[in-house]
Order: sequence, then structure tokens, then C-alpha cells
Amino acid sequence: MIFQINIIGHKWRGATVAGTLKLVFIRKQTRDDVIKYSVLYPNIKGGTFDHDYYRDVHLPLIKRRMGEYCHSYAIDKMPEGAPAETPFIAACHIYCLSMEDFEKGMKDNAADFVADVANFTNIEPVKMIFDVVV
Repeated sequence: MIFQINIIGHKWRGATVAGTLKLVFIRKQTRDDVIKYSVLYPNIKGGTFDHDYYRDVHLPLIKRRMGEYCHSYAIDKMPEGAPAETPFIAACHIYCLSMEDFEKGMKDNAADFVADVANFTNIEPVKMIFDVVV
């Protein structure tokens, strides 16, 4: 949608301004369109998890390979001193601007991402996809 405003003899900061101002409204991506792919790693007996590798190698690999289809990502880590019964020790959340973007970003890369998991954990993750509400 385009609006055109004609400005004739408007005083602004001591000067007279005249001209045409065009305002173009483009549909902005809304939260209704954003999806979040979450991978949660349960806190299990005998489970190992290399947080440094996850942060420095695995997630940057995903971002790089998904390219523009990965809008952003976040990593969660169980804090030091958390109760032993804390259900998860780590998680990542990959944000995409649509389910279609997520599928495009994963299409040729998912097998490589899964193969890399053995480099940082022996834990079977829980995977979920959400619509982002807020």
C-alpha cells in the first residue's frame, strides 16, 4: 500500500519545507509466522554433553548450512548448582520465519546435523516444533 502526502509550505526548524513524501507500507513478518524448532537434551544418568562443542561448532554449523532459512538460534544450558532432578541439561531453539523456511534449510542438511551429534553427546534428544506466540 502506498500513500502520497504533499507538503506545501510547512515550517520545520525555522525553514520552509515543500515537496512530496511517499510512505510505502510493506507487510512485516509477524510473530504469527515464526516457528521454533527445539531440541532438548534430557538429564540422564551416564549422559555426557560437551557444551563448548555445542556452542562453538554444532550450532554455528547449523546456522551456516541453513543460511537465510535460519533466522536465529538460542542455546540453553543447565546452570551450575541446579538440582540433580532438573529434567534437561541443554537445549537449542532454531527460529525460522516459516515452516517452509525450516524445511528448506533442513532439506539437504539434516543428515549431516544428526551425524555431528555424536561429537558432543550420547543423549537422545527430545525434538519439538512450536509456533512462536510472543
